[in-house]
Amino acid sequence: MEKYLELLSEKTPFDLFVSKRFKRELFDIPDVRNSLDKEIADLIKNMKNQNENHIVAIVGDTGLGKTHFFWVLSNSINLKAPNFHITYISPQDTKIVDIYFELCLNILTDLGEQSLKSIASEIINITGGKTINLDLLGLIKIKKSPRTIIKQIFQKIGKDISDFEQSLIKVFIYLGSGTTFEREIALKWLKKESLTAKELKKLGIKSNDFTEKEYEEIFKIITTYIGKPLILFFDDIEYYQLLEKERELAELINSLYKNLNSVLIILTSLTGSWSYFKNLFETVLKKDFKNIKSLNNFTEKNVQNFYKKSMGEFWKKNKLKPPQDPLYPLDDKILRIIHLRSKGNPRLVKKMLKESIEQELYEIQVENLWELKEMISK
Repeated sequence: MEKYLELLSEKTPFDLFVSKRFKRELFDIPDVRNSLDKEIADLIKNMKNQNENHIVAIVGDTGLGKTHFFWVLSNSINLKAPNFHITYISPQDTKIVDIYFELCLNILTDLGEQSLKSIASEIINITGGKTINLDLLGLIKIKKSPRTIIKQIFQKIGKDISDFEQSLIKVFIYLGSGTTFEREIALKWLKKESLTAKELKKLGIKSNDFTEKEYEEIFKIITTYIGKPLILFFDDIEYYQLLEKERELAELINSLYKNLNSVLIILTSLTGSWSYFKNLFETVLKKDFKNIKSLNNFTEKNVQNFYKKSMGEFWKKNKLKPPQDPLYPLDDKILRIIHLRSKGNPRLVKKMLKESIEQELYEIQVENLWELKEMISK
């Protein structure tokens, strides 16, 4: 048992008991979500087939697994649904005026180059550009340069549009058919990264010092041509007691809901904050907010299953053969006490599992010291 104890003295599977957006979690216990997984999957299918938008609120106490649900969705755990894209935003950490920027940045980072090129190609086709020409005999395909495509598009739509709109069209054309260097500049422009005068001149575009409205337009274009349902996951909608900020947030979510296509907006909130936000959203959206879901606490069986699976994976990951007792170093009695004291709250369960393992290790060390002392005294 020495190897097991040595490993557990360094780390446990429960060191991260608070869910984080980017941190992969070992296991999911879907029982706590009732039928939420199926309902979300049904909404995604509905969005795919009928191009409808939906808003769902997930309301519950701290530690019930609201942020964990983002990890479940982003990894499609236990979710039988068509292909979709999900992006995360935390209004707590982001100024309202920067939310569109954060949404754009997240989705541009997540999509990858190939998806962005597909979106760009779709935009080129919609605006009347063509990336391919045939030779005089109609036999050989000749790829057009981005500048030729831009000229062709502006001949059709005219130049009676803003500098921003002209730059936006050019950026997507370069994303779809430019060189590697040109695509890098285009992506930097969309991500609001600093560009040199030389880089701006290379694409013939203006500065990317966007207004909130302009970023809203960029986000709308990307999501329109993404080709699959989009989930916007707003985590921890809280009551800040700053009426202006809360109303701005409600207005922004209302704008996303009304102006995007095939979008599912998920809001997570503490029970204490939700009653306030529910009234505010109903005022702004001008409709009753009925799609409200809750999460359950772990049952005693959930606690035991979660612990067994976590420990089993922990031994395997650290290249140790699992002990004969799957509950080692704890036991049924300790797990029962953990369930009772935590009332099944998943976060508290993880925290108490970590503390219980540390306590067991301490007691084993004390016991070993007593045995050593007795041996010496003999």
